[in-house]
Amino acid sequence: MRRVAIVSAVRTGIGKYGGQWVRTPSEQLAAAVIKEAVARAGVDPAEIEDVVMGNLHAHHGNHARIASLTAGLPLEAGAVTVDRQCGSGSQAIIYAALNIAAGYGDVMVACGVEHMTLNPYQVTKVPNYSYAPPQFLTNRVSTDEAGNPPFAMTADILGKRLGITRQACDEWAFHSQQRAARAISEGLFKEQIVPVEVKTKAGLKSIVTDECVRMDASLEKMAQLPPLFEGGLTTAGNACPRSDGAAAVVLMSEERAKALGLEPLGYFKTFAAAGLDPNIMGYGPVPSTRKALQRAGLTVKDLDVVELNEAFAPQVVPCVRDLGLDPERTNPNGGAIAFGHPLGGTGVILTVKLLYEMLRRDYELGLVTMCIGGGQGLATIFERR
Repeated sequence: MRRVAIVSAVRTGIGKYGGQWVRTPSEQLAAAVIKEAVARAGVDPAEIEDVVMGNLHAHHGNHARIASLTAGLPLEAGAVTVDRQCGSGSQAIIYAALNIAAGYGDVMVACGVEHMTLNPYQVTKVPNYSYAPPQFLTNRVSTDEAGNPPFAMTADILGKRLGITRQACDEWAFHSQQRAARAISEGLFKEQIVPVEVKTKAGLKSIVTDECVRMDASLEKMAQLPPLFEGGLTTAGNACPRSDGAAAVVLMSEERAKALGLEPLGYFKTFAAAGLDPNIMGYGPVPSTRKALQRAGLTVKDLDVVELNEAFAPQVVPCVRDLGLDPERTNPNGGAIAFGHPLGGTGVILTVKLLYEMLRRDYELGLVTMCIGGGQGLATIFERR
């Protein structure tokens, strides 16, 4: 198996639901990061053999192809869209990396995008002979037999089962907001964010903002928020907000990177997926991370930094505890509770953040991991050198 390098990594600012990207279609967000990632890599677009995109909901079939062509990539570049729910972005990176490692290509783009503001509705198809109006479909990611509760409810089930307190959840959420606000104030994301122009009444405006972060978050105010479900742990303050965003990375074989004289941001090392009870889907990072570490011959103590997707604090807190992660090195610049979780884009967004943090601090090993609706977890390990 060949070693796979990541030679560029970029993302958009993450917009809040109905916010800065409300008039910018998802293919334009994806095209912006694809175009910039290829430009920063310094490769001829004709070398791009495939574009792998993570996305859950779009207005088009094979959204990757639409975004690829919108970005100006050649007609000859392939494109495919994958859906592993919240892990779709990471899965895009994994598929591209595995193809290159196995020799089925030298240069590929992996990207992820989700526009939750503009995601289309899904309705049932009405037979021609029926006069009944179509019905909106509910989001099914599991079967009724296995369990298909609302995602926030699964966090409550998990948190209560594992003895997590509301205070611990609110404290984690508060620190996530604090870390995000500090990182923004220190300009830590400037290099990784691609400016995207949007039309406003005043003319074109270049957007680079992470819009969801609460710069003045208050632990006292969080504690006063009611739970989403009676007697539960999850609130609007300790759950990730709906959001819009995109990210992309360029991957290539180590041999090709050397031939082009490129200095990689990092290297793909290994990954692991795991399934579990859908009713406690938020615990997915635990079995998937353990599998990935075992495959790599590592322990949790070998990890220098971790990006663990913060779907809901009641699932993050037990995952950090039970994996034995260092809280100070887990989401050091804030997580999805602060920034938002643009579903299919999140895995790539977290990878971009991880790679730049590893570069900034000269870290050697990093992990991206997340829970996945329907009862799964996904973990990916990267190395610096």
